Amino acid sequence: MLFLKLILLTFIATQDTFVYGGNIITCKGDIHRLACDTGLIKVQSSVYGRTDNTTCSIDWSYNNAVNTSCSLGISTIADRCNGQRVCELKTDSFDTPDLCPETYKYYNTTYECIDGRVTVICERGYSTLDCGDTLIQIINANYGRSDSVTCSSGLYNSLVLNTNCYSPNTRSAVVKLCHGQRRCTVEASDSIFTDVCTGTVKYLTVSYTCIELKKSVTCEHNTAILQCGAKLIKLISANYGRTDSTTCSAGKPYNQIFKTNCYMPNTLKLVEARCEGKSSCEVPATNTVFSDPCNGTFKFLNIGKLQSVKTSRGRLILPVFKVYCICEFIFNLNINSITMVLLKFTLLTLFITALDLHVSGKTAITCDRNVLDLTCATGVIQVKSSVYGRTSRKACTFNCTASHFDSTNCVFRTFTIADRCDGLRHCNLRTDLLTIPDPCPGTYKYYNTTYNCIPGQVVLICEQEHRTLSCGDNAIQIINAIYGRADSTTCSNGATTCVTKNTNCYAPRTRAIVASLCNGQRSCTLEASNQVFTDPCVGTSKYLTVSYRCFSVPWHCPRQATKTLEQHKGLHIHT
Repeated sequence: MLFLKLILLTFIATQDTFVYGGNIITCKGDIHRLACDTGLIKVQSSVYGRTDNTTCSIDWSYNNAVNTSCSLGISTIADRCNGQRVCELKTDSFDTPDLCPETYKYYNTTYECIDGRVTVICERGYSTLDCGDTLIQIINANYGRSDSVTCSSGLYNSLVLNTNCYSPNTRSAVVKLCHGQRRCTVEASDSIFTDVCTGTVKYLTVSYTCIELKKSVTCEHNTAILQCGAKLIKLISANYGRTDSTTCSAGKPYNQIFKTNCYMPNTLKLVEARCEGKSSCEVPATNTVFSDPCNGTFKFLNIGKLQSVKTSRGRLILPVFKVYCICEFIFNLNINSITMVLLKFTLLTLFITALDLHVSGKTAITCDRNVLDLTCATGVIQVKSSVYGRTSRKACTFNCTASHFDSTNCVFRTFTIADRCDGLRHCNLRTDLLTIPDPCPGTYKYYNTTYNCIPGQVVLICEQEHRTLSCGDNAIQIINAIYGRADSTTCSNGATTCVTKNTNCYAPRTRAIVASLCNGQRSCTLEASNQVFTDPCVGTSKYLTVSYRCFSVPWHCPRQATKTLEQHKGLHIHT
């Protein structure tokens, strides 16, 4: 009976999961709320002002509503809400110009709900967007904080209070990194998106869709016809010329097809002018349209295009989840009953829960300028939070006067300890070498670090050496990677003291590079080299420490293309 009730509850809950949008009017000073039961928000237009004398006119005099020719199109709501399932904005926090003083205004937003996926990455975290054999199209991206709940576990309230934090140009940065790729790894970091609210713990929200790339090849003197039905054309690439000797070669003499490095640089721009954003278009493959990039060569027009996301209304869309290959298997099963839907979500929940089983958990208090020591007898370190400051009058008070620990509201969250200790079995850090801002001068401070011990393997690679990470039939997930030197004994055999004495040497972005090489792969080969990771301390002998774990993948997953080691070293690879 309980199972039947759960089935009925699931059935009831799914009855209204239709994609829809709407028109939302919000009086100035109120909360502007957009929501999609299924799918993601896409704002079509948003206007601030007044266009009638009845809307938002309660409790206001006639003079405050008489001006009905006051309107300003704004992008703030689209910038902050696009790609979210639910978006609530305080309109009194908007910095919108006042076009008509003394007139009481309102916000009028029209939006639709579109298919898409959402990924949330807590600050200093990483995530990989993966579209398999299709291509990523970024809907939106925001780095900052818009609520006090997301990525707030274990944090002080002062670190999550600012919920009006939005880093500019976040979307363009993510688009540059991921748009048109099959797979990309994104890091939520101030060094990438800039810190617009110092002292606030931020997170990155990325929404995207996976779109099939279609190619159109048209021989010279013919016309390319692009059609996307009810969807719209989005062009990725185009070239008029010749790049091989076989395409459009039937009946042509050798001297017209042998030249295979023929490119017309402005082809994409010319095709975009005819086709971008349309449902269909025609493009003649002629010298008249593109000019002749290689006289005497028989050319062809090669166009790579996407179909943009179709807006859906009144259509049931099942949510899409993907946790490596297992979730693809679960959701590729035929859905022929509500019981099967419930079973699939149960399997998914069990799988996700199993990924983060912790071996143990600990807290370490380290007085300022002492050595911080984290240890895992089993597994490897995963720092959950690390705070520098003072929140108690009892900790680290030895040889201090009362005035040195009176301030107990001194908090600064640091990620340095996580960067340097995650993935290690034992981590010793001299806190006097940590360059962390002083949140409360005159107060004697300490480090409060909470960490877990999680399953993982550790590989050590001395400089200029190679090692292969292998998970057999399973998939690699990188926990952390550090290139530099943290002690004077590792990889020191035969080395002089002068090349091992610098033990505060850490190359930035090491984990991101290793993750892009290895995440999701069954095996990958790494080189501990300045060419791959840059040289953070010239004259010091370095080594690479990589921690990872293997995900069990009981069903076959196709291998995904990733950057090669040579690409990270700046070499061009011909395939």
